[in-house]
Amino acid sequence: MAAPTERLVLQSDWDQVLRERNGKAWVIHKTSVPPSDYSELHGHGLSSDGLLYITSKDEEFSVSNITKKSLMLSFNGEQGFISRKFVAPSITFSTIHTHKKQVICLDTTPGGLGVSSDSEGKLKLWQTNTGEVRRNLEGHVGDVYTCRFFPSGIVVLSAGADMMVKVWSAETGECATTITGHKAAVLDSDIIDRGRNVITCSRDGTAKLWDVGQQACLGTFEEIGGGDVNACSIGIPENSIDLGTPSIVKICGTQEGYFYLLDLRNTSEPLLKWKESRGPVLSILPHKGGFFSST
Repeated sequence: MAAPTERLVLQSDWDQVLRERNGKAWVIHKTSVPPSDYSELHGHGLSSDGLLYITSKDEEFSVSNITKKSLMLSFNGEQGFISRKFVAPSITFSTIHTHKKQVICLDTTPGGLGVSSDSEGKLKLWQTNTGEVRRNLEGHVGDVYTCRFFPSGIVVLSAGADMMVKVWSAETGECATTITGHKAAVLDSDIIDRGRNVITCSRDGTAKLWDVGQQACLGTFEEIGGGDVNACSIGIPENSIDLGTPSIVKICGTQEGYFYLLDLRNTSEPLLKWKESRGPVLSILPHKGGFFSST
């Protein structure tokens, strides 16, 4: 099921700002029980080997194993111990989206294409080796909250504030299909197998299963907390949990911090419901018979 929500978050451009004079980078330790722990890393120049000399503002945070492109960050406090390795980006693309606009969603293919959406409501298709924008996928009205490639790598699924789910050709940039049925913004989506069916979740408090070719809703999961459903993902349940006979399940996360495990063949009621966070569930990713989540 969902992995523990404890995590460390480090400022994404730490490798750049800590090289500056009196450089500072923020760091956060988050768990399912607020409040979070906030601190800073301070840069003090380079060693004779060209490595960053870094200290932390608070003793609960420590830095070790510093290389030219990575560091190990640890937190040791009242809420526990966690240690993670952070690797600096090898390439940074700063011109795909407007400067200082938030990138809301991103996906890439092994074939070298990326698709991303931002807080300006733009949906862009680009080259992962150069950052060159190949297509502006225009047709949504308002922010695009979710975008991802079908397994073929040449078709894109997107959805957003306009309540529309769209399917695009990455080769031409044309919208091949528009699916409607949600009554509020669509916040997340996932693709089943090769893409004949997809799932979505929405601020209308529901998650839906769709037939893409027929542009038809095959089922609606309505008993999901009554609030925003922020995230959804498809997975195969692990054998240690007796769920009957579902072969594929969907997990959804809500604004109230609840997780719902749903059988794709049965929209009547959830298989499981549990809560691991006092904050909203923001994203879910499948992993080896279970799921990772963030809050």
